[in-house]
Amino acid sequence: MSAPGLDTDGSLGGLAGYELTVAASFQTQITAYDGLTVTFAVTGGSADLYFDAGPDYSFTGDSGFTDGASILTASVTGGSGTFLAAYGVGFSDIDLNIGPFGYDTNVYDPDTIVGGNGIFTLRINGLGTGPTAGVTSVLLNNVDVGDTLTEADGNLDLLAVPEPLSVLLVGSALAGVVVIRRRGEG
Repeated sequence: MSAPGLDTDGSLGGLAGYELTVAASFQTQITAYDGLTVTFAVTGGSADLYFDAGPDYSFTGDSGFTDGASILTASVTGGSGTFLAAYGVGFSDIDLNIGPFGYDTNVYDPDTIVGGNGIFTLRINGLGTGPTAGVTSVLLNNVDVGDTLTEADGNLDLLAVPEPLSVLLVGSALAGVVVIRRRGEG
C-alpha cells in the first residue's frame, strides 16, 4: 500500500508528512524455555495509535511518539508468542479488545470497530545496534540493566460489527433456501 507523506525513517525531521505511532505496554509470562526457544503468553496490556501531522520521533531522545492525536485505544486481552533466543528473532500474536470509545469516529468510518487482531515479528537488538542503540528510556520508563529492547513490525486487522442491512440480506437468503427446499419435498 502506498502512503505518500508517511515518514517511515525520521528523515523528514518534522518538516513535512506525517507519522503513525503505536505506543504499547504488554504484560507477558514465560510459559516454556528449552535453552533455544522462549514461549510466552501475553496476559494483558494496552496500546494506543497516534497520528502526528509533524513527524518528530526520536528513539534516543524518547520523544515524539505520543504527541499526536490519539486515533485508536485498545486493551490487550491476550495472545502468545515464540522467540528464538539464540538468534534474536521471533513472532507474537496479540489479540486486542477495543472498547466503544476506543477510537476516533472522525477517522474510522463507518464507526463500527469492535476488536482487532495483530501479528508481529520481533527482533532483539544486541550489542547496541539498530534503532534501539543508545535508548535509555521508552515512553518515559527507564531502561535498566537486564532489560531487553525489541523492535516490532507487524499488521493489525480491525474487526467491525456487520451492518444491519447485510445481516438482513443474509437472513433473507437463508429463509429463501428453506422455502425452496420445502416446495421441492412435496
